[in-house]
Amino acid sequence: MIEVEIKVPISDKNKIIQKLKNIGFIFKKSVIQKDIYFQHPSRNFVKTDEALRIRETPEEVFLNYKGPKIDTTTKTREEIEISLKNGKNLIKIFEKLGFQKVILIEKKREIYELDEIKASVDMVKGLGDYLELEILLDNRKQLDTKRELLFSILDRLGISKDKIIRKSYLELLLKI
Repeated sequence: MIEVEIKVPISDKNKIIQKLKNIGFIFKKSVIQKDIYFQHPSRNFVKTDEALRIRETPEEVFLNYKGPKIDTTTKTREEIEISLKNGKNLIKIFEKLGFQKVILIEKKREIYELDEIKASVDMVKGLGDYLELEILLDNRKQLDTKRELLFSILDRLGISKDKIIRKSYLELLLKI
């Protein structure tokens, strides 16, 4: 799966939420997410631009691998995700294999959807508020078209492309 993603900091989340609704986005849910990031014992994920995390919500747990970014204007990258029943046991396995916990990132996420586009309004502990727009693709053939669709939504929200941040919350918190 390829995740085409745009992230921008926002100063007034309520204003952005209202604009999303005006465009036609529908509120789906609000969730607390805790992301635990890991460092490989012999591979530097900072240098390879990869990430490995366990995401816990009150309802579910996921293991995510995120590959290197594949374009120069967005956070588009390959993402592999699997659902888990027990994240604590996987953490123990990782630690036994030499993986190290890097950081815990906590956020409240409000999710809105319009067709294939997911908009997340994130309140990230220690960072502030952000808007993420994303579309998932099966292959790269539609990458340019879908990226332009996200740019058009950003424009309709009155947000300049100059505000786009290509760094993950992990990179922002660690100041990488």
